[in-house]
Amino acid sequence: MKFNPQKDYYAVLGVTQNANGAAIQHAYRKLVAKYHPDRHHGHDLEELAREKLAELNEAYEVLSKPALKSEYDSARMSQRRAADPPYSGGNYCAPANPPNVSGKSLQKLVALVLFIAALPFILRVVRTPRAAALIGIAILLVWFGPKLLKRFKK
Repeated sequence: MKFNPQKDYYAVLGVTQNANGAAIQHAYRKLVAKYHPDRHHGHDLEELAREKLAELNEAYEVLSKPALKSEYDSARMSQRRAADPPYSGGNYCAPANPPNVSGKSLQKLVALVLFIAALPFILRVVRTPRAAALIGIAILLVWFGPKLLKRFKK
């Protein structure tokens, strides 16, 4: 089977490059169940579902066979190397990649440091185990609340 090294079959199936066969098969089956044309029969999206299913089948065909997968990976790597600018000698310096720190992660880090700093004062004020438990639950809700809400909205 011929494959296109310019297509990202990993992105089509939604798996990482180091995914094993079971993860690839699970992702494939999940997406086939979602995009199967029989589920969209009679809708305007039926033709789009057929195209998506053909793309999923092609990606699974390449990634499920170890020989094809390694050949595909090596073709992608050689293509990626060819796209990189060649070293021209002299004082070439690759562009720096700053660490990926978003505003939210920085806010969480500051909140964690402030909580740790305030912990001795909280423990001095709280005298009963029930009050300590309530404060702990409130802190957990503030900390994990947004993540839980996102998960329940899906």
